[in-house]
This record gives sequence, C-alpha cells and structure tokens, in this order.
Amino acid sequence: MENVTSLELLTDGVRIATLFEEPREIVGVQLLKIDFLAGTVILVGK
Repeated sequence: MENVTSLELLTDGVRIATLFEEPREIVGVQLLKIDFLAGTVILVGK
C-alpha cells in the first residue's frame, strides 16, 4: 500500500489509513516491511 499515514495491528490483521482514503481493516495478513521514506507497507497473507 502507498501513502500510508497510520498502521494499527489488530488480532486478526491490520487497520491502515492513507492520505486519500478512509482507514480500512485488512484481515488475514501480517506486516512484512515498512518503508518510512516511501510511505509504503508490505503485507503478506498469514
């Protein structure tokens, strides 16, 4: 995902907010990598 402004870990996934979209919950994934400079997050399925 691009333009990520906040990331919250949930019990079964993550909640991500971006610059231009409402926050959304993505279930069944885990966080693999955060690139703070680019504002991107890499998620993978559990």
